[in-house]
Amino acid sequence: MVLSRHTQIDVSDDIDPWTVLACWQGRNPNSFQFGFQFSPERAFISCSPERLYLRRQQELFTEALAGTTVRGLNPDEDTILAQALLDDIKNSHENQLVRKHIVDVLTPLSQYIGADEQPKIFKLNHIQHLHRSIRAQLQPGVSDFELLRALHPTPAVGGLPREAALNFIRQREGYARGWYAGACGYFNRNESEFSVAIRSALIEPRRINLFAGAGIVAGSDPLAEWQELENKLATVLAILIDF
Repeated sequence: MVLSRHTQIDVSDDIDPWTVLACWQGRNPNSFQFGFQFSPERAFISCSPERLYLRRQQELFTEALAGTTVRGLNPDEDTILAQALLDDIKNSHENQLVRKHIVDVLTPLSQYIGADEQPKIFKLNHIQHLHRSIRAQLQPGVSDFELLRALHPTPAVGGLPREAALNFIRQREGYARGWYAGACGYFNRNESEFSVAIRSALIEPRRINLFAGAGIVAGSDPLAEWQELENKLATVLAILIDF
């Protein structure tokens, strides 16, 4: 399952969510950026690396994004860390679980489905992930509502089996996720695209709420998982320090 952490930061001045999001986008331009302003003082923003799916007509593109390590201080160290992530049994198993689940839920909706057998590295500002691309040709008449029901929440934000993991999260995580880990996007007849609202912040008067999660599987080390959460928050924390 994927357990998340809610970090609250008290601030003395109001924070402009759009300035934070613009800075976040500048540091991770290969991510999805979106925000919702509920009132002048309250907004939810996200700079998410995870695509839930992209549909063009009947062609679907999605991905398994799970397994994390930090970036190196130089290109050589970065390459060594990336290779260690590719070789890590725990992280590879986590990514493979996500891949298998996505393929399984899409199979009844698809005429064809193909997925990367081996993961690749997806690099962000402070961290790098294991990534597998998945493509499907959908059955005629499959709707975006069916796709959303099938794919969300992915094991990368919930867990497996889905209902058992979600029940455990509701009982033990200790807070309501709200918008965190939700699906955000658009749809129309010809094309639709949704991202998963991870790496996100809820901005309230004099307070910023940050969210990050980590997958817990057999072989997980508690201290390593906690450090993974720290690594995932590093980019937005660095931005907030500059304010």
